[in-house]
Amino acid sequence: MYITKIKLNKNLRDVTNPINIHSNIELGLKRSENKNVPSGRILWRLEDHGIETHLLVVTPAEPDFKHINGESITKEYSKLIESVEEGKQYLFKVKANTVRCSKGVDGSMTSRGKVMGITDYIKQKEWFIEKSKSYGFKVDNSSFDIITAEQEVFIKRTGEKVTIMTADIEGVLTISDVNIFRNTLTHGFGRAKAYGCGLITIMRA
Repeated sequence: MYITKIKLNKNLRDVTNPINIHSNIELGLKRSENKNVPSGRILWRLEDHGIETHLLVVTPAEPDFKHINGESITKEYSKLIESVEEGKQYLFKVKANTVRCSKGVDGSMTSRGKVMGITDYIKQKEWFIEKSKSYGFKVDNSSFDIITAEQEVFIKRTGEKVTIMTADIEGVLTISDVNIFRNTLTHGFGRAKAYGCGLITIMRA
């Protein structure tokens, strides 16, 4: 696994549309000469740093992002993933797609219902606390915060309008199941990963 940080030009059209960003990341993997691709998926997140926008990307193989107009640094990521320990605390950041599924037509959660965005701050926090249990870590109400939340709207190449509810979440987590958490680091958290959600990054608390 590899992690790359790219300083982007904010004037680029690709910065504004997740479809364009994801396509450029996929192209970077196709350009790579590494054919032995391990398990994992493309995960990415945009971070606004005032005058700069950073694109953070995790990939299962070493990428080649020379076609993206920006300064990039790629580092090997597997050692950090393998170093995490059960019961340890880590600072974390994640952009999450805050959604819930309503009950299906038969009134049960087993049949697929409508996917609905969660917009309320308190409900978003409750959602994240509950969701974390399935991804190998735990948080409580005082250990993290919702930094920003917004409804994002963009257009697919087909002309279809896509609307997703997102929240930038930061805080301190405790690893409850190290194997599940390692899978979360390589495969992501929640939905809408192709649209820039689900990449969870950590550092020692």
